[in-house]
Amino acid sequence: FKRGLAYVEEKPVWWCPALGTVLANEEVIDGLSEVGKHPVERRPIRQWVLRITAYADRLLAGLKDLDWPDSTKRMQEAWIGRSEGSEVEFDLADLPGERLKIFTTRVDTIFGVTYMVIAPEHALVPRLTTPAQKAAVDAYIKAAASKSDLERTELAKDKTGVFTGSYAINPANGQKIPVWIADYVLASYGTGAIMAVPAHDERDYAFAKKYDLPTPRVIAPLDPATPEPELPFCIYGRMVNSGKFDGLASAEGKAQLDAHFSALGTVQFKLRDWLFSRQRYWGEPFPIVWVNEADYRTALATAKHLPVPEQAVTCVINGETRYALPLPESALPLQLPVVKSYQPTGTGESPLASMPEWLEIWYQPATGASVPASQPQPGADWVRGRRETNTMPQWAGSCWYYLRYLDPKNPGAFAARDKIDYWMPVNLYVGGKEHAVLHLLYARFWHKVLFDLGFVNTKEPFQRLVNQGMILGEDNQKMSK
Repeated sequence: FKRGLAYVEEKPVWWCPALGTVLANEEVIDGLSEVGKHPVERRPIRQWVLRITAYADRLLAGLKDLDWPDSTKRMQEAWIGRSEGSEVEFDLADLPGERLKIFTTRVDTIFGVTYMVIAPEHALVPRLTTPAQKAAVDAYIKAAASKSDLERTELAKDKTGVFTGSYAINPANGQKIPVWIADYVLASYGTGAIMAVPAHDERDYAFAKKYDLPTPRVIAPLDPATPEPELPFCIYGRMVNSGKFDGLASAEGKAQLDAHFSALGTVQFKLRDWLFSRQRYWGEPFPIVWVNEADYRTALATAKHLPVPEQAVTCVINGETRYALPLPESALPLQLPVVKSYQPTGTGESPLASMPEWLEIWYQPATGASVPASQPQPGADWVRGRRETNTMPQWAGSCWYYLRYLDPKNPGAFAARDKIDYWMPVNLYVGGKEHAVLHLLYARFWHKVLFDLGFVNTKEPFQRLVNQGMILGEDNQKMSK
């Protein structure tokens, strides 16, 4: 939190109106809840998020020194998904002064762009949608809300989309091109918009054929004597139908186009920041109290030792902007309250939100002391606060358990440094392959943060990894390792 690696954002999650609760991806099957088979929808709900993307390059670089199965390392590399490319801006014909920014690894194909695609959640959707297309766009967005990211981006699935009614301008040739909405573009990846080059991308080609959009060829084989291959032609080659860039190899054309558009070479990652909230009773409660701006300033003035980030973490609760204050170390650990029921609230919030005596408090930032807000304000240095109602996922324990095992009864630290220095890193870790891009990636991230803080002695937690086999049942479902 203090290092700016924890923040709050509204994120789309699975919501089941019939059950009155948020569901995990694994609890949603074909758009229905696993329990009860009720329809579910995507709903934005306030979530804590960990900035794992700040460590993306280091997570990639660290793999080379690990004695892990190549398949596991490849899975992490693909999940992190580092791509070097260019950012280009397209003017919007119907919104003067507005532009669509896209990221592409193939700027050499820009003369072949015949349409743009934006995510259903893109901020410009309402303004780009013309009155004639509004009904079709609204229906499409509603349908997209019932699909997971995996379903939306599955390569084998049939591509669908709807025209917004608006147009962009291709900066390479000035051509007016339609702006479509399609669910295979995600608002959370890149800029939430793409330039579509159907002649040289399989996904764009399938979409263009379905909706009868042009597919001009702008890349040909390097050898002019080679017969023109069938479309889509998706490898690097020689630029054609590209004005003054005709005849250039893709690499040279890319360099010149970057200079032409003054586009800076940039890096994108498939990896997204890590959603670290659950709307349930079970789980570690966040040691965070939400206060108004005036009380936040008061707290910082009276409790200068509070570990707050340089940029305050804020969110809107009940229409009011609130500021996040951490509990001081003297007030930890924060325990879950004893409850009679931990049933869902039906509002999308955790059951903790239905416990007013625990939720609404007077809080003394200097000591971490608190009393229910129903009592009189104890003193001038006490502020009115609302506890965080989300709880942490199971990863909060599994990301560092191997360190606690070294010194499980230590009351003053997660492990004594001399024990960490003696035992770490883990020499041999035996586990299942299903942990490749979950626990094994998350624990590496936490360990690198702890290393940066000076709490551990190694940059990586697990030096050697051996994967076990699986025992499957007759239905091909996992029984055990």
